[in-house]
Amino acid sequence: MCYRCTRLEQRGKDNPSWSGGKIKDVHGYVRVLTKKGYVGEHRLVMEEKLGRPLLLLERVHHKNGIRDDNRPENLTLFASEAMHRKHHAQNRQRDWHGRFKKEE
Repeated sequence: MCYRCTRLEQRGKDNPSWSGGKIKDVHGYVRVLTKKGYVGEHRLVMEEKLGRPLLLLERVHHKNGIRDDNRPENLTLFASEAMHRKHHAQNRQRDWHGRFKKEE
C-alpha cells in the first residue's frame, strides 16, 4: 500500500493519534471538532445551557479564570466584548497614576 493510501485510511478515529476530536489550543482553551471545524468547548457548553446558539458578538467568561474548566456553573455570558472588558477592568487595581497595574 502506498503512503497516500495509508494516510487516507488513517483519518479521524482510525488514526493512532486521534484524541477524540478535542484539542487544547495555545491559549489554554479546549476546542472540540464539529461540522464547522474546531469550536471552543466553553461556547458549546453555554449554548447547551441556554438552549440556543450563541451570537457572534457574545463572549463566554470563565469565572475562576481557568480556561479549560468548562463546567456550566463556571461560565458567564456577556453580550459583547466591551462588556467583558469592562468586567475585567472593574476588578483590576490601578497605580498612583491611575493606570492599570500589570497582573501577576
